[in-house]
Amino acid sequence: TQLDQQVPWLQKTMPNMVSEREAMPSPRIFKTHDLYSWLPPQWTDRRIIYCYRNPKDWAVSHYHHIKTFNYYLHCNLVERGDFMEYFKKIARDRKVVPYGLWEDHVIEWLAQKGAENILFLTYEDM
Repeated sequence: TQLDQQVPWLQKTMPNMVSEREAMPSPRIFKTHDLYSWLPPQWTDRRIIYCYRNPKDWAVSHYHHIKTFNYYLHCNLVERGDFMEYFKKIARDRKVVPYGLWEDHVIEWLAQKGAENILFLTYEDM
């Protein structure tokens, strides 16, 4: 999509696409769902905007995302369309969602809250 061209996924620009990344006009903007600890060391001092949302809103949004792209993700989390069954799985099992539990992800990022190069935003604040 055009958005993916303007703001590519960080994972799609590494490591073999360094020249393509460097050729992008400044300012360069990337997006990722990665945990903070998964960022390459050379990226941890870059300016970062970390946006996160209320866990209830995240769960509903993720449910609909998985339901919409179920054929692509080969995910059986929502095959019966039962939100409560889905919620029990994603709230307790670290292996169900590729990026782990919501709170693990957010806690790891929020541990960086003193970093001057990271702006923390919630969807609710925007």
